[in-house]
Amino acid sequence: MNQKFSDLYLKTAYFFISRQIFFRRLFIGWFFFINLILWVFVIVAFTNYFSGTYIHEREMEKMSLELIKYSDYRETHQAVDLRTVRTDVVFEPSNKTYDFVAKIQNRNENWAGTKVSYYFDYGQGVTPVQTDYILPGQTKYLFSFSNKLAGSPVVESRNVKLVVGDVSWKRIPDSKSQEILKDLQVLDYDFQKQEGYSYLDFTVLNQSPYDFWETSWQVVLFRGNRIIGVNQVASNSFISEQESGLRATWFSVLSTPQEVEILPDVDLLKNDTIIEKNSDPNPKEVK
Repeated sequence: MNQKFSDLYLKTAYFFISRQIFFRRLFIGWFFFINLILWVFVIVAFTNYFSGTYIHEREMEKMSLELIKYSDYRETHQAVDLRTVRTDVVFEPSNKTYDFVAKIQNRNENWAGTKVSYYFDYGQGVTPVQTDYILPGQTKYLFSFSNKLAGSPVVESRNVKLVVGDVSWKRIPDSKSQEILKDLQVLDYDFQKQEGYSYLDFTVLNQSPYDFWETSWQVVLFRGNRIIGVNQVASNSFISEQESGLRATWFSVLSTPQEVEILPDVDLLKNDTIIEKNSDPNPKEVK
């Protein structure tokens, strides 16, 4: 059977047959071009992968480095030990006892020692363990009063050493304790001797805006560089802008001091130290 083809079909067939070598080469070129693109993509992907892995490893190494010196961080974010300024001992001839005294300094502006355990080592023995507190930045005295020593030894100041045991630290940011203590001022004092005893009268002023249920005052008498008498006096209901007269007494005749140091000591760490505005500073006894 004769099959007739249209002119268009014949022309189209002739076009592809006459150019089949060209189309074969075009197909092969296109094939190689696609493969080239694929290989470029694979190479770029692997390059990015390995370079990214390298960068990641380098970053991990940097993270593992101690970029922050934690030793320095701990030093600046933990309390520094208390500093002992001086130690001394005072003999009370009236009752043959010894008063031990040490001046200490808290160099931490934002740390309070809520409980400071301490005792005195005088070379031939030690005093009983006692506890006290110290406010941020405060300089104060630690005492051990009226110690009767076995064997009546002669204790010299050079042999006395303060031993600080456990200290319970509490961080107090932006402490105002030193500002408050500076506002508790000593206006004047007068030392007198009578037969069998001595005393120091002194006047204090509360220039702080706070009222206190109780305040304590540490009294130290000096003659030259030697401490000749120590005492601690408490006063009740010390109101803002109030002047108060206090007396420290010694039941022996002391030498006239050449210098007197009186330091306020108020436990601002206790919640009930400051009188609330609506409280009565002189509550009446309920019968």
